[in-house]
Amino acid sequence: FNGHVVRTYDGNSHVLALLDDGKIISWGRNKYGQLGQGISTDDSSTYYEPDYVDVFDGSANYAVDISVGANHNLVITADGTVWTWGQGETGSLGNGLKNNVISPVQITVDGNEHAAIAASTGGGSSYVVLSDGYVWSFGSNLHGQLGNGYAGETPSAYPPLPNGQPSDNPSDANSSIPVLVTGRTLKLTPDSIKMYLGDKPVAVKAT
Repeated sequence: FNGHVVRTYDGNSHVLALLDDGKIISWGRNKYGQLGQGISTDDSSTYYEPDYVDVFDGSANYAVDISVGANHNLVITADGTVWTWGQGETGSLGNGLKNNVISPVQITVDGNEHAAIAASTGGGSSYVVLSDGYVWSFGSNLHGQLGNGYAGETPSAYPPLPNGQPSDNPSDANSSIPVLVTGRTLKLTPDSIKMYLGDKPVAVKAT
């Protein structure tokens, strides 16, 4: 490898390493495609030596931040775009699907109007902070970890179905597309501080 390792990130049974040339290497188990090398998956697929992750070439796609979940990964590149791959059955890849992905794919967060500046992962959930200060989440939501007001623990907290009827499926609380984290959030703007209670903004003049 031409680059030097800047930092390593470990998942449940795989490892990513960010190099100082903007590339990424990976090694370990690949059951869900979490190595991101475009390799077909099976129960016994483990790779004991690192190799380059697809897509991140150090120029057009220069990796600057990584977050690793149990079996999936998020990467932010220098242009502020978000890439995901690995296990996606809970929607943790944010690409609108619930299947595994063996090579990084770019996802859309809030219409890509603002650059991503940080990423974080739970076991099967994912979080992206945008340059406007808002946090978006996707993936597993059994215990309400997406912060969007729903959860899969109790039927009363399941999100409604598209037709408005109540859901009886705990997995309906999961989200395969980014959702805005609500609750109580402070956001500083040039002329005011906006306090968000749920999704309702209340502007307070800053003096």
